[in-house]
Formats: sequence, structure tokens, C-alpha cells
Amino acid sequence: MPSEVTIRPATEWDITNILTLVALWIEEASHGFIGNVCASTGVYAAECVRSKLVLLAQYQDEVIGLLILKENIQPWDERARFIVDEIFFVKKEYRATNAATLLLKRYKKILDDTGMCGILIMDNGTDMERKDQFMRRYGFKRVGCSYSYGEM
Repeated sequence: MPSEVTIRPATEWDITNILTLVALWIEEASHGFIGNVCASTGVYAAECVRSKLVLLAQYQDEVIGLLILKENIQPWDERARFIVDEIFFVKKEYRATNAATLLLKRYKKILDDTGMCGILIMDNGTDMERKDQFMRRYGFKRVGCSYSYGEM
């Protein structure tokens, strides 16, 4: 398995790769609801890329994972800003690599650099116990079906 996985911000040239990974993520979801993601449109993907909060995991010339993030504000306190994931996904055949770890570490760096809290929602898919151990190992605290990092 490859160990030379790199993490980089997405560009508009990556829209096709993003949509391909989103389609794979939807296939694996254990429920029909796919969150706030209007994932089937290129417009949504382009909007995410322009926000500068889409990270891609790449091995050689292949994009193998993504983390789509979105900045949110608590409606009752606009000072309470946080960054939540829309999609956190690594292709099944690359899950034995360090791609997920590198994506998560980059997410934590964004949170540390901005001073914002992070929320990852892990309410679909399989291997939930393994995902739980993974999230806790990197300092995320479980809150229901979500994981938080930092203080709100």
C-alpha cells in the first residue's frame, strides 16, 4: 500500500474528482439522508472549492480521499463560529494508507490556526467502532453521533 499520500486544497480543476468521490460516499452511506450536501451538482462542488475548505488526499495522480468542510455560525451567537465536515471520505482500497490520518491532521491544523471548534459528523457508513477509536486517538470528543475538537 502506498505511503506517499499528500494532502492539498482542491481547485476548480478537481470538480470531477470531487463528484466521483461524493458518489462513492453516497453509495456507502447507511441511510438515505445525506446531510446538507447537494452533492450531485457541479455548482455545489465549485462553491465548496471556492470556500477554500475542501481538502484532497492524493496518491500519485489519483485523488483518493476528500474532506469537505463548511464554516458555520451559531444562530444565537455570531461569535461562536465552528467548522463542520460535510463529507469525510477515503476510497475503500486506500483505507490502509495514512490518507484519513493526514486529512484529519490538516483539519486540526485549520482549527488550531483559526481558533475555531471543529465538528465531524460520523452517522453513516460501516465500521463505526473503528471510526470511533480513530477519532478519539486524534483528540476528538464524542458527542452523540458527532465528534468535536476545540472549545466553542
